[in-house]
Amino acid sequence: MTRAVGRPAKRIRLSIEIDLDLHHQLIQAATLDDITVILYVEQAIQARLQRDMIDSNSEPATLTAGMDPVLAELWDNDEDAVYDRL
Repeated sequence: MTRAVGRPAKRIRLSIEIDLDLHHQLIQAATLDDITVILYVEQAIQARLQRDMIDSNSEPATLTAGMDPVLAELWDNDEDAVYDRL
């Protein structure tokens, strides 16, 4: 993410609930990287966004059934098969 030099990034608070086991794994992973949990989560979010975006200045990549198994189930039906041929 780019921002003007010398300007601090605006920050907001994000509150989520996660499974206790996932929380323990998160703490362990951050500790192994010798970083804070906050930094670990920020880096994980940034990595996921980079993976899901074509580049930082474009729209999200086109969704495909392979990207999301839930969508694959929804899209794999006879009624929507007509769109596969377009």
